[in-house]
Amino acid sequence: MRHNKFNVCFFFLCFFSLCLISCGAGSGNPNAGAPNDGTGVANDAGDLADFPWPPPRPSATYNLPTRVFASCKVYNDVATKIITALDACGYNQRSIFHVPGGFAIAAQIEQINEDGSPKPENERWNVKYTKQKIFSLKDYVKALFTSSPGFYRCIVFIVTNKSFRTSPNEPSDSLVESFPVSGNNALPQNYGQTPVNNHSCMAFIYEIQKKDDGEATLLVPSTISGEAHLTKSNIYNKLSYEN
Repeated sequence: MRHNKFNVCFFFLCFFSLCLISCGAGSGNPNAGAPNDGTGVANDAGDLADFPWPPPRPSATYNLPTRVFASCKVYNDVATKIITALDACGYNQRSIFHVPGGFAIAAQIEQINEDGSPKPENERWNVKYTKQKIFSLKDYVKALFTSSPGFYRCIVFIVTNKSFRTSPNEPSDSLVESFPVSGNNALPQNYGQTPVNNHSCMAFIYEIQKKDDGEATLLVPSTISGEAHLTKSNIYNKLSYEN
């Protein structure tokens, strides 16, 4: 089956890049080469792009049980397990970011049913955009999201041993001054060998509703739970029962 990969990738990159900019994240990783995060190993995240911190307020969240990653020894083990589950569920594009005390993996945007289950494959990845200047996340969501009316979702897995709160506000309308940047396709080699030490994994669900009148909005909160989103997507099953 042939998907509109360019459109999906563009939407995904713009969405999270605008989050990065509007939340005030820097272009570099201030923790690269810095003292360790409590793991006993230096924070060698290299050029790994920063995810907005604290994370933008999501539509829903779910703390994955620690048993899911009980066999994981280093960051690469956790990342491989998440990516393998995403691949098995059809999410063949993702982007990896640095967060304090760990990393984040963001899956591509998909179209879903109201109950959180994915649309049929010929509709699921059909995310379109309009080529025009983007000034803010608000402008992007309202003006550039030209796909069919319905519900859209992006799932982000945040792995960290740091305590944090989500941002209480939606991203500001900061002016975009440069072309959006994305995350990486893999963890830097040394950073990937960082030992897992009291880390947890939380899934952040960002859900967008496109209405018949053309308006698109981030749904906060979602009408279904974070656990339901992971269950309906089949990701939870793959994470729980597959190596």
